[in-house]
Amino acid sequence: MNKRSSSVISGIVLILFGLLLLMEEWNIIDFTWDQVYPVAMLLLSFLSFFKALTGNRNAAFWGALFFLTGLFYLLRNSDLIIEFWFVDTWPIWLFALGVSFFVLYAFKPHDWGVLIPGGILSLMGIAFTLQSLDIPWISAEAILNMWPLILILIGLGLIFTSLSKKNNESTE
Repeated sequence: MNKRSSSVISGIVLILFGLLLLMEEWNIIDFTWDQVYPVAMLLLSFLSFFKALTGNRNAAFWGALFFLTGLFYLLRNSDLIIEFWFVDTWPIWLFALGVSFFVLYAFKPHDWGVLIPGGILSLMGIAFTLQSLDIPWISAEAILNMWPLILILIGLGLIFTSLSKKNNESTE
């Protein structure tokens, strides 16, 4: 996708968003902030996925992050899922970050090093979400005691990524 079409799409999204906010200001429609920000996040996710499908593969990460968090807040603010207090929503962000790394891997399968932070963040997000819902699975203390494993996994990822790059360079 070239810069021109990207700018046109971004401009259209901003115009539509501005029109919605202007109609709300004139009391034509009734929005509250709880309804606006999840929809804005979902719009950003669709724009990011469009960019990812048209060539900018890194945009898939942001598309997944905005989609998962926007969907969560839309469902939460519509009372379709259990009400979380703000302090209890941070595990959802960890989970969304982890899944975003998996989506990035789906768009860039040669970069498998992103699976390590994806797995770590997803598992931590699930564990802390279950803990905040009082569902026994694993305690935060147990996770905090295992933090050196994160360093080991990151180190292994760096080594394997470096070795796979050297193997790819030698075969070319």
